Amino acid sequence: MGHSLVGCRKPNFLVSRSFYHSAKAKKAKGRTAGEKEIMCKYKRLIDEVHAMEQSYGYSEYQLHAFVAPMQAKFAKNIGSFEAQKLATNEFHNTYLMLHHHHM
Repeated sequence: MGHSLVGCRKPNFLVSRSFYHSAKAKKAKGRTAGEKEIMCKYKRLIDEVHAMEQSYGYSEYQLHAFVAPMQAKFAKNIGSFEAQKLATNEFHNTYLMLHHHHM
């Protein structure tokens, strides 16, 4: 009539365990030469982006300073805490876009 789940779980467990140990062994062996080269290039690019951010004065603190005069104009509608929170969110979103959308 119905299918037994007991028979299905054991093979899935064995496959999962095999998959886990294969991944663990790959990690233990380390990165291949190609992977190492890609990571070195990626690190150089990140360093270049960081240097550009520094040269333009792009930091979370600088965004807070930038929004302060704008917040003063809209003080009736938005408080300083909200303005700084918006600047912080924008900084973090930009950081994620630049640093985590890779490969």
